[in-house]
Amino acid sequence: MAMDKQSCKVFCGGLSWETSSERLRAYFENYGVVREAFVSYNRNNGRPRGFGFVVFEGAEVADKVVAIRHTIDRREVECKKAVPKADNPEGVSGPGSSGEHGSNSGSQQGAQSQSQRTRKIFVGGLAPAADEKVLRAHFEQFGAVEDAVVMYDHDNKRPRGFGFIT
Repeated sequence: MAMDKQSCKVFCGGLSWETSSERLRAYFENYGVVREAFVSYNRNNGRPRGFGFVVFEGAEVADKVVAIRHTIDRREVECKKAVPKADNPEGVSGPGSSGEHGSNSGSQQGAQSQSQRTRKIFVGGLAPAADEKVLRAHFEQFGAVEDAVVMYDHDNKRPRGFGFIT
């Protein structure tokens, strides 16, 4: 049954801080029956971490959801098939490392086809002085950059040391 649940589980990244588990469930119920929906929260301060998971009744609904774009609470949300932590390739990490790197990463072919579809990448280990302009300038040497975002702490407004490039 765990394998069945895994094939129905979707990672949702880039959630607004305002998006609750209830809102996530309500949005995705438009696509099919939702068994579970939850937003991940920081254990230390109780704030949302910007991602969550949705488990659908059937794998076909999960497949449909990951194939299209979603906007929830005015934010573009990236949905991918969730990967169990044990199947996440060594050395691949991100916020929580909870399956945001797509499905089938256990097989070389699956990981390769997923990486070709991924447009948004996590960038960690940023210096405190690095802002969106610095991040964009660095990645533009590799190609066109649609968006560059550095994540900031809500309380003290300082950079959190990571961001995203699209």
